Amino acid sequence: IGEDRLMIETNHDACIFSTLNQSQSSYAKFLFQRQFFQSFEAMTPFKCKVNLKMVLLALRSLNTTKELVFCLDGDNNKLLISLLSHEGIKREYTFPFEDQDNIPQAEVPRKGLNLIRAPAKVIQDEILEPMATAVTELSFVPTSNSLIARSYYDSDIKKKNDSHHTSCHVSSSRFEKFKIAPDTYGQDITFPMKEIKAMLTF
Repeated sequence: IGEDRLMIETNHDACIFSTLNQSQSSYAKFLFQRQFFQSFEAMTPFKCKVNLKMVLLALRSLNTTKELVFCLDGDNNKLLISLLSHEGIKREYTFPFEDQDNIPQAEVPRKGLNLIRAPAKVIQDEILEPMATAVTELSFVPTSNSLIARSYYDSDIKKKNDSHHTSCHVSSSRFEKFKIAPDTYGQDITFPMKEIKAMLTF
């Protein structure tokens, strides 16, 4: 989700990472409370926007990282990332802030908000497992009492019979929270499979 831009926001109690798609209709947000960190300093509320791909590139070796430091340098408009490996190797990266005067809010209107909550295992076992491994996108269709997950995969578009269509119906009783606005019954929303797996892994 997003246009390759990562929004970072800090306040006295938390650090928030978010992305927003181009039409500003879908977003991803991760909020880390100050107790999540070994050390947390935020003098005043602050927002910035940086290149998402470059940050992810710097963080690709997190599994070998012993210590990670984020520093938002508002005076020089830069994000500083420092990683210390278990072997004692220290790597530092600097990323410039982008378009500080135009930082969108990663929010959607709460009126008519749909909310579905379930343990990751439910999504993995009852929705992802039945899907073909080559599926790249997954569509979700809410109804009054269930969530329908659909995938469509053509291994060769020239062969009309060489295709797979999978549909899973998961009862609302399987979810911890299932709140769907009636005006969205039957409407679908599609996500890349890699993003769904990434969210479940997190």
